[in-house]
Amino acid sequence: MAITATVLSVHALSLREKLFISLTLAALLAAWILVPSESHIRRDALENLTAAYNLSHYGVISLDDGQKREPTPEREPSLEREPLPIIVLAGYISVLRPWLGEQSIAELQQGKNARLLKYSNLLWGAVLVVMTVVTTIHLTGSWTTACCAVWFSQIGLGGGYDTLLSEIAAAALLTCSSFLLLRAVSTGRKRLYLSAGLCFGALCLTKAAFLYISAVLVLVVLSVALLRGRGTSRGISAAHAGLMAAGIAIVVLPWMGRNYVQLESFSIAGRGGKVLLTRAFKDLMTAEEYRGTFYVYAPVGLKQAIGLMAGYSKKDEAKGGRLERLNRRVDETPRDASAASDPGAFVSFFGRANATYRALLDRHKDRADAEARQQAFAIILAHPWRHAALCLPFLWRGAPYAIVILCVFVFVFGWQRRNRALVWYTLPSIGAVGFYASLTHFIPRYADPIIPVAAICFVVLVDHFSNKRAPTAVQTVDNAAGKIGKTPVAS
Repeated sequence: MAITATVLSVHALSLREKLFISLTLAALLAAWILVPSESHIRRDALENLTAAYNLSHYGVISLDDGQKREPTPEREPSLEREPLPIIVLAGYISVLRPWLGEQSIAELQQGKNARLLKYSNLLWGAVLVVMTVVTTIHLTGSWTTACCAVWFSQIGLGGGYDTLLSEIAAAALLTCSSFLLLRAVSTGRKRLYLSAGLCFGALCLTKAAFLYISAVLVLVVLSVALLRGRGTSRGISAAHAGLMAAGIAIVVLPWMGRNYVQLESFSIAGRGGKVLLTRAFKDLMTAEEYRGTFYVYAPVGLKQAIGLMAGYSKKDEAKGGRLERLNRRVDETPRDASAASDPGAFVSFFGRANATYRALLDRHKDRADAEARQQAFAIILAHPWRHAALCLPFLWRGAPYAIVILCVFVFVFGWQRRNRALVWYTLPSIGAVGFYASLTHFIPRYADPIIPVAAICFVVLVDHFSNKRAPTAVQTVDNAAGKIGKTPVAS
């Protein structure tokens, strides 16, 4: 209904607004065509390509490229990568198969084939743009503001269209999930809670971290229902929490069951231990290195200024410098294969954590991730205050702007306006930021899925302060569809 109402509202726009929409669409299409390049697909993106290739050709999600043993039509199943982006990419490859032919993974990694594969991101990009526009129109009633939200979100995610990583997909699903949760809380409709759960389930199969974030979100919904009791207007009930949980379970459990049956691991993906170990290793930094994190992890555009104020320079990050262990690139040099799993051969925390994980893989492949998680928790429990203190520099590293925007949005519309629906809209993104800051090394790429929600919150804030009014929300959208008299989400 929200999408239909948004489309119906176009006819009432002024010529200037229609021109701005046309300009936005033209710029968006140009970027979508030009940004994907023929650059090499490597590392994590190559794993997604390998898994999708095996699914389209052999019917199994597997990272087995057939090069480590005699080539065979069979592929060993794997769980290292989340399945949903792989399934979509596999479908895309199957559609293109008459044009691509029976080319190997190596032949698809670069050149025109790689660029063609990267256009699969446009499927997710289209969903993201639609949900960004629908949400912004829903909250402001302004197409101009909606176009601004599209500009901000796409600029922040631009690099994602030139790879086969899952950030664009996660951004689309997070934006959709957050909107459905907003509508569910504002209307109290059970089917919207179920729909939100289904969408969150899809998000979990795109970024496994959201399984934990969604579980906490359901518990918060249940806690609010129990605390508020019965009889509240459009109140959240225990049934709503159950519907959300059911929606998530319907989507997630079949995949987790597959992993348990085939790989004896009741999980979505198998890289959590490695990431947690990397985060735990950084708990061992010195006080000088902790101070240096605010320089090394500074956002683009602020690093030089912070270096001048704090007395740091690029020499401190280089090998032999006082901050060398914080620089993950200090170890990115060719090494003898025998040193790959020797932590002592690496300088940086990142390199040592990777070497430790590779050593675990060498010793017990099937339990490497569980062993890594166990070692990580041992370090964290030994240094709990250091671990807690490091959340701040990792927030600074991963989402310095997004977390400020989200918190200001919650304060303005949650605290001052007492609009709980808008607070719920931001909770999944705030939960993601908190999760990544506390349990990962929070490289900026991890925050990419949050960018569209932060962009929407930013333009809504600007619209609010420039027009001296709260978001018109449901009223604007429903009026466009000819349904007068609905109560707005924010008042």
